[in-house]
Amino acid sequence: MFRDFLQAEHFLLERQGRPPCARTASAFWQEVRERGPSSPELESSLRSIEPRTRFASAGGVLHLIPLDPAARPRLRWLLSQAPAAAPVRLGWPGWDHETVARLVEREGAPLGGLRVRVGIGKGHVFDLVVGVPIDEEFDEQILEEAILEYLECRLGETFVDDWLGELLFERIPSRRGLAVLTNAGLPNNYALRDLVDLVLRGALGLLLGRREGSEESWVAFELGEGAPDSPQPSRVFATTCLPEVLGPIFEGIPFTSRRFFEEGERLVWFEWSPSSADRRTERRRVEEQLDELVRRLGARGVVGTGFGGDTDYIDLLIPFRLDALGELAHFARSATKDGRYRFYDNEHRELVLGAATVGSCV
Repeated sequence: MFRDFLQAEHFLLERQGRPPCARTASAFWQEVRERGPSSPELESSLRSIEPRTRFASAGGVLHLIPLDPAARPRLRWLLSQAPAAAPVRLGWPGWDHETVARLVEREGAPLGGLRVRVGIGKGHVFDLVVGVPIDEEFDEQILEEAILEYLECRLGETFVDDWLGELLFERIPSRRGLAVLTNAGLPNNYALRDLVDLVLRGALGLLLGRREGSEESWVAFELGEGAPDSPQPSRVFATTCLPEVLGPIFEGIPFTSRRFFEEGERLVWFEWSPSSADRRTERRRVEEQLDELVRRLGARGVVGTGFGGDTDYIDLLIPFRLDALGELAHFARSATKDGRYRFYDNEHRELVLGAATVGSCV
């Protein structure tokens, strides 16, 4: 299954770069096998494959930490080439609070007196408010980087990228007992060590609520010019049964399917230039055919439609499997003259299904 997902990320893409060469990966794994995850040669070997990476070693395991979400496909490909039981993992180690706090504090950002509040922002992200004692001096940029590193060490970089929204700071009473006036109506805040448990329970609650809830009513959006960061700036009208999901996307808020749907599902749109003078009838025909196909493949199917300029759109929840993507690509070529699928997920935003194939390494 994991290999299928890796192949699917590179399946019929128009603008995705070539995967790294197998012989380069072979040299990397040989170094790991012969000299272990602490080998000084590993860094240069890995950076020749993907330079946007840092290291962390814990318990004899080398953790490959992408510095940019765009680095993940190459690192996942590298892991797919690994020998059985290789001591290498993708992402932060998931250390405990005390270990991470010592690590971060050694880099100059004391965490002991901090308090945190957690809220749910638009698009199912968590907004964090970090309280800093009023008698503590701090550099906001340094502390922000420290909090992010703390969260990545404990939750993993992928989880933080997927779920973290805004990170804000506020002043709180001194931990040394200085008498100050405070607003008694402020929400409860918690010690930093409790943050991970709060976020994980909140994420689970959001996912269960999304999956157990009834289907929402269909809602119409007039999009106008669209937000600058919208994935469809030319789309002017949309109807959807998932307004809570698509609404923030149209506003340009970063999106990942993992915040809303099952692990093997992705939210995509199908776009094409209608060939009929009766665009509404053609759009209905394509919608019905796509919905039938995707439901047969085991996913929910059509969750929205719309149009803009010379392009029509259908929003779909699809299974992210190689066999399913193959059938969807065949439909794109046979049912329309220029149809293609695009992914709403920011990490897959450059992927285009339905046109070209990936080159091999030279």
